[in-house]
Amino acid sequence: MSFETENKKYMPFALMYLLTGSSEYYAELMNSQEQNKYWDDYRGKGKYYSTALALLALNKNAAEDAERVKNYLLSVQEKSGCWGNIRDTS
Repeated sequence: MSFETENKKYMPFALMYLLTGSSEYYAELMNSQEQNKYWDDYRGKGKYYSTALALLALNKNAAEDAERVKNYLLSVQEKSGCWGNIRDTS
């Protein structure tokens, strides 16, 4: 049911890739990435939450992709160590 349009708003590809390691779910997860840097707003949680969820799924199975995303996050991190507000930083 993860491929049904109404379920895509729940970002099921991250969880399904984490559970199965399937290349099909990996492809869907990477296709939903914005500008090859981050994942956009998932269920109103913001791009940092969505990106963290995707990174959790990528874990060690896609180290190169995960490293690129981590570098992006570090490049937009404020000098204080935060990403904008408390919710995004937490």
